[in-house]
Amino acid sequence: MPADVGRMFTYGPTPWPGEGASVAQPLTVDEALAAAGLEWDVGTEPVVTAHTRLGTDRRVALVRWEKGLPVGVVGVVPPGHVPLRNREGADAFDAIFGRGRRVYYAGGYLGIGEMVWLLAKMDDTILVGDGDRVDCHALYASAYGGGHAGIVSLLGIRAVCQSVVRLALPERGLALAFRSAHRMAPEAWGVEAEAHRKAAVTAVGLARAELRRLAGIACTPHMFLQMMEGVMPMPREPRDPASDLTKAAYSRRRERVAQARQDVETLRMAGKGADLATGRGTLWGAISAFAEYYDHYAPVRGSRLAYSLFGAGARQKRRAYELALALARVT
Repeated sequence: MPADVGRMFTYGPTPWPGEGASVAQPLTVDEALAAAGLEWDVGTEPVVTAHTRLGTDRRVALVRWEKGLPVGVVGVVPPGHVPLRNREGADAFDAIFGRGRRVYYAGGYLGIGEMVWLLAKMDDTILVGDGDRVDCHALYASAYGGGHAGIVSLLGIRAVCQSVVRLALPERGLALAFRSAHRMAPEAWGVEAEAHRKAAVTAVGLARAELRRLAGIACTPHMFLQMMEGVMPMPREPRDPASDLTKAAYSRRRERVAQARQDVETLRMAGKGADLATGRGTLWGAISAFAEYYDHYAPVRGSRLAYSLFGAGARQKRRAYELALALARVT
């Protein structure tokens, strides 16, 4: 996955300050595609080597075309693969979460278009407790390399710290639906989209109950250590270090993890929202500390947005959330 933003727009406060062109209001799907730079299409080309010009019939290149000119290769797929194009995916997503309204708060693409994405604000808001609001968003992401076409995720952005947590949503069912959406008659997809919209609303209701429960459970030092071990495990010492270089690499890695752990501990005690009753010493406060760290402070190469929404940061935040839920179930 490309680590850098090719183009991006944002509206209002975001967890990725400094990235993307600002817009004055939420956008419609048509406006979002234009602002995100997604008004381009893809075509297929044979794959050949640069020097020998030898080709293969097992793969074809997906080439981004804009204004009649090729821009670059955004994916390599088997022959016969039918890509989910930007307009098709955006329209299918809008049928569920936008329905022609101004709901798009961010969007763009990574690299030269290898991954495209849109972020739509939902009507639903989760009030975890006094002064602690989580705004629900739907994230559409699609990679042209195959295998990750039309993934939809449900995100909660905690207002007090603008950090993102990924909430539960039946993503596989949505992905399968997206792959066939552009082949369906509009009225058939309209029925399907309404069913998925209702599923998302149900998922928000479940998430609301989860977050409120997590905000009511004290996170003991032992529980927090379990989360640390699951999210930020200390590296194992080499059994038979072959050189001083190996020892030095291990030492640097250990120092980095120890510093990251200390940073998360500090955020748990004094981060944004840590003074609220919902966050002070609770499992929800622990989740929020990890989210704030990965969204705002973790060392990142390339784009923090890509890291936070699609990369290692997203996976680590989800891991912290899952561990907290597991701890809550045995409490």
